[in-house]
Amino acid sequence: MKPTVNDGGGNRSGSGNADLMARLTGWLDADDSAATASAADRVLRAPWRHLAHQASGTEQVRQTELQRLQNAGSAEERVRSDYRGRYAIELLQNAHDACADADTVGQAWLQLTPTALLVANEGVPFTAERIDSLLQLGDSSKAADRAEHHTIGYKGIGFSAVLEITDQPQIISASTSFCFHRHAARERVGQVLNKEPRAVPTRYFPFPLDQDDLEDDAAAVQDLIDGGAVTVIRLPLVSRRKAKEVQAELQSGLRPETLLFMPHLQRLTLATPGATTRWSRRAGHRVATGQLQHLREEGGTTRSWLVASRTVALEKAAVAALDDPLWASVRQANVSVGVPWRDGRPDPDRGDQPMHVYFPTDDRLGRPLLVHGDFYVQSNRRRITSAGRGADVSRAIAAAAADLTGDLAAALVDHGNALLRTLAPSGPADGFGTVLAQLIDARLRERRILRPADGSAPVAAAGLNRRLLEFLEGGPA
Repeated sequence: MKPTVNDGGGNRSGSGNADLMARLTGWLDADDSAATASAADRVLRAPWRHLAHQASGTEQVRQTELQRLQNAGSAEERVRSDYRGRYAIELLQNAHDACADADTVGQAWLQLTPTALLVANEGVPFTAERIDSLLQLGDSSKAADRAEHHTIGYKGIGFSAVLEITDQPQIISASTSFCFHRHAARERVGQVLNKEPRAVPTRYFPFPLDQDDLEDDAAAVQDLIDGGAVTVIRLPLVSRRKAKEVQAELQSGLRPETLLFMPHLQRLTLATPGATTRWSRRAGHRVATGQLQHLREEGGTTRSWLVASRTVALEKAAVAALDDPLWASVRQANVSVGVPWRDGRPDPDRGDQPMHVYFPTDDRLGRPLLVHGDFYVQSNRRRITSAGRGADVSRAIAAAAADLTGDLAAALVDHGNALLRTLAPSGPADGFGTVLAQLIDARLRERRILRPADGSAPVAAAGLNRRLLEFLEGGPA
């Protein structure tokens, strides 16, 4: 399948904005009512049509539009700053949701070239609805059907994270292709409104994309399409220095465990200059109340997790108190607990893990358990909300995670010492992890997870403190 990219001989993107502006003018001259105009084309041209309409109004109308765009540009900049270092995981989330919308379990690729980061997926192409969602900062088509499709985006603003590394995001999809250009958008808005704005939102104003804009990555983009990708997002990097930073961040920040909580992504390929890593997720057999999930690195090791999941009902009043339209229709949340697994038993030596909200957060539980949930997160998605309007929702989900941990522990009681060491703290908890750690410890004290030396029935734990663990070192395995 060939990507939908105009091949009309434009200059390469490094030649300045003149060609891009001329191309935009020709693109906007098209008749949206013509039979050849697609729904995607009409959505892509709509922001420019609106700008022209506002520019035809009075001076007050033009000034109001200018102020609106400047405010939106400032908001986009705040999001870009808040999301610093999150571009890769945000793009993976988008890839997952595209596969979920296609009702498939697919794969994603991240490929770093000398000049750009390419991110591709096997999901649905960019339809008019998905384009409209992308153009709206802080809005999202994901919220309405999230429960039905198991998509994971609460905030339709994550794509702005890519503006940390690029000024010119490009989208090449099976149905349409387009790009954004921060400086060209500001220049064009200034021309139309007859006054240069301080800032404009890059994502509001799409431009047509030519084949030449892909520069030296045209072949790499085509290879991804030929390999099964439906959409490729190309992010031309702002500098060679940024390329080195991106490579370091990708190699250190991406973990195969991300696949555990992205059910519609089964394979992930990370290609950087000189190295390619491929991870895959394979479901294994059931153990107790969980299912084994095996994360394999091609040519390398396999890490296994015993994962148990459930849903938790959310009180309508708690959701309403969020005053968040993206949560308005949410009535239940997902929660999962992963026990590290090796050689048929819990693996207490895996090290303490970050809490996940589909992606790793900065909150840490301080023990080898992996805990994931639909927690209410701060705008930058780095931290789970522990105070304010989202606290009740996060605590309800944390209580469910603690219950699930206790139930899974009771079902694995025959694993004795290995289980107890896996449940016990191995490092300090941090952030919302301290809240969850307290809840988990309370549940574990209630569960019969200690095996007496005389072989009698398991008894409840009084607490997994260091003295108990020292005693258990010589106890039954």
